[in-house]
Order: sequence, then structure tokens, then C-alpha cells
Amino acid sequence: MSDFLHSLQRGPLLADGAMGSLLFERTGRLSEPNHVYEAFNADRPDLVLQVHLAYLQAGARCLTTNTFGAGRAQLAAYGLAHRTPELNRAGVAVARRAIGDFVEQSRAEGPFHVLGSIGPHDEPTGGDDEQLRALVEAGVDAVLLETFVDLEQATSLVERLRVLAPDLPVVVGMALQQRPEGGWNLDPVRFVDRMAELDVAAAGVNCCAPREALAFLDAVGELPAVRERRVLLSAMPNGADFHRIGHRYLTGVNPEYMGNLARQLVDRGVALVGGCCEVHPPHLAEMHNYLQGRLVGRDRIWASAPAATLPPISDEVKRTNGPLSRKLKDGGFAVSVEM
Repeated sequence: MSDFLHSLQRGPLLADGAMGSLLFERTGRLSEPNHVYEAFNADRPDLVLQVHLAYLQAGARCLTTNTFGAGRAQLAAYGLAHRTPELNRAGVAVARRAIGDFVEQSRAEGPFHVLGSIGPHDEPTGGDDEQLRALVEAGVDAVLLETFVDLEQATSLVERLRVLAPDLPVVVGMALQQRPEGGWNLDPVRFVDRMAELDVAAAGVNCCAPREALAFLDAVGELPAVRERRVLLSAMPNGADFHRIGHRYLTGVNPEYMGNLARQLVDRGVALVGGCCEVHPPHLAEMHNYLQGRLVGRDRIWASAPAATLPPISDEVKRTNGPLSRKLKDGGFAVSVEM
């Protein structure tokens, strides 16, 4: 069993948040011919590195590679199709570098995992094999299919990945949305049952409103495949959706809201939880904080950096710190004024 699958089954496991919306926030520019986010993996790796580090510092255990739009068809729109293998391999390399730097600086205990991101596209079936092969050869811990709306396209990718790397875990996230007139753009039950048949590691939703993530759990939570853990659930919703409170339309994009949502999702059985559009490190930090107190067996979701092993300082040494310390240690009367 892979380390990622072992961590996922022990769960809950905290993934990171958005890449694209955070790069936009930090650069002030949308992806364009001279400013393609996926090209940053090779051309401006330090920018991507800092995003990954921010999520690790917030508590994420899984990093999603900056390769969502790094398929040949997507890159061709910017004249970069010839760089498909390079940019995918570089995306994995910069995520690995971030984990290495973080562990060295914080002494945090792993394991940490790299998820190779693949987004949907309009290319004929089989056109994205080049991206799949590059991510597999670069050594991702799992492949994450994100924001798919076509079940057949997602199914085809999973089946081709099984041929290319039979033992590599796959997580499939569909952008499921509830229609105003009722129902879904794709039946959640049909989706989860199909993913269970394909033996994917986890199936769930991403790039959806928080309320839709919760509604998805309502729809699939009692399926035999879910109850028997033949397929685990994932949820990576967007920062918020608009809803009416009194006379105002408000969003729940604040970090505390996302922290509370993370606990609701995990309490309802989600094994892999994270965020999508507009979910940034402050939101991840709150999600981590809300989940920190939970126990899975004997294990916490997050293993803190080891404490110092030096012996405690004696009272005699503390008395030498100054007049205030001597008074406190000798039982004298001390006055402290805070300005």
C-alpha cells in the first residue's frame, strides 16, 4: 500500500487550497500568453514554491501541483504545447522542494504527499496521456483529477492511468452543481458508484459552493460503497457562495467559516478535505485549527514539531534573570505595569 493511501485510510487528511486564485492575488494578472501560471513551474519556480510553503505552514499535508492547466491542449492555446512534459515535471519538482524545505525548517513529522493535478479539457480521448506520463514519471504520490464535469472523460483518464501506473492512487473531484430547478448537473450517486467500480482511492467534489459539498454528502453518504469504505470521500469546495441574511447578500469566505465547514465535512465522513477557488492559507490555517483536536485512533491529524529535549531551568538560575525574577522566586511583592 502506498504512503498516500495509508494516510488517506487513517484520515482525515488535510489538502491545500487554491493555486490559481492565489497566484492571481500575488501577481495581479490573469493567465495570458506572456504570463501562464503553469509555466511558472520552470520560469518562476520561487513564486510557486512560496505558495506551497504557505499552505504547508498553514497545516496542509498534501500539496497539489501547479499543473491543472498543463495538458497539451490547454498549453497549446498559449503556444506552449511543446513544453508539456517539462512543465509537469517541474510542477512536481517544486512541490517536492517545498516539502523538503518545510521539513528542514520546521522539523515537522511527515508524511507529506504530492498530488498531481489534472484539469478537464476539450481534447479528444487520449490527448492528455503526455501529461499523465510526465506526472507519473516525476513521482507523484497520487493523481488528482479536478473540476471535471464529464463523467466519461474522467472515467477514460482513470482507465488509462491504470494501464500506465496500476498501483498509483487516483482521486477524482467533480464540479457538481445543483440546478435552480432542482437536481444536479451530474447524478452524485451514479458518479460515486462508478468511481467505486474503478477502485479509485477517493471520489468527491471540488470547485463547488460549500452548501453543494454538504448536499453531495447527503446524496451519497449512505451508499453501500461509501459505508463499506470501498471508496473514500473527498471535498474541496470554493471559499463561499452568496446567501441572503436579512436584507444583505453575504459570503462565507472568511477563514472561520471555512474552518467550521471543514469540521462538518470531516464529521460526516470526508477523508480528504481541502479547498478550491479563493481558499487561501488563512482559510487552511483555520481548517487545520478546527481539525487539530480530532483524534483518529491514537493519531492526530497533525504531528507538531518535536519539543526541545533540554532539561528544565532551575529556580536558582531563573533568580539570576533580574530583580523581578528574584522577587517572584523569593515570594516578594512585585508590580507589573503594561502600557
